[in-house]
Amino acid sequence: LPQQMPLLGSPLAAAFSAALPGVDVRFMTQDYGIDPVTALQSGKADIAFLYSDTAYLAFVGELDGQPYDRLRGVAELDPTPIYIIVRGGSSIHTLDDLRGQRISLGAQGSSTALTGEIALEALGITATKSHQSFLEAASKLSAGTLDALFAIGIFPTARFKDLLSGGARILSLSEATIARVHRRHP
Repeated sequence: LPQQMPLLGSPLAAAFSAALPGVDVRFMTQDYGIDPVTALQSGKADIAFLYSDTAYLAFVGELDGQPYDRLRGVAELDPTPIYIIVRGGSSIHTLDDLRGQRISLGAQGSSTALTGEIALEALGITATKSHQSFLEAASKLSAGTLDALFAIGIFPTARFKDLLSGGARILSLSEATIARVHRRHP
């Protein structure tokens, strides 16, 4: 169970335990990206919550070069948005303006980093990439040492609101841009 879902774990554990009295139900938390995929493939976990892009990349062998053939989708929960947040006052107004900029893709190995890499690669955008947590990247964005950051999740957190009230902007993705990414990574 990803760390960002701790409130969901307890009710699910109670519901599974009640519905399946003969089954040992335990929830393990994992930090990011590939850890739950590896646990599923190795049999250390029976169920994991994954972002669909992470599951897709793992299944087709594009996550770390090997296919994870034991993955099966059970349900799709609410879609989770991806945000590309740019520094206030910057000249970045479109995705193409990200070329050559300093961008945080999210923590190394996270679903945010995987999705950010996919988006930049599919759009042919080269940039100076780094990997920080959202809070670290938000601080750098505010300080002007970072031009943009990728964030996945259901916001608003206090820090997310602070960024926007401080002048940062969210880039919009056109339907054509989304289609370009989907053609490369369905």
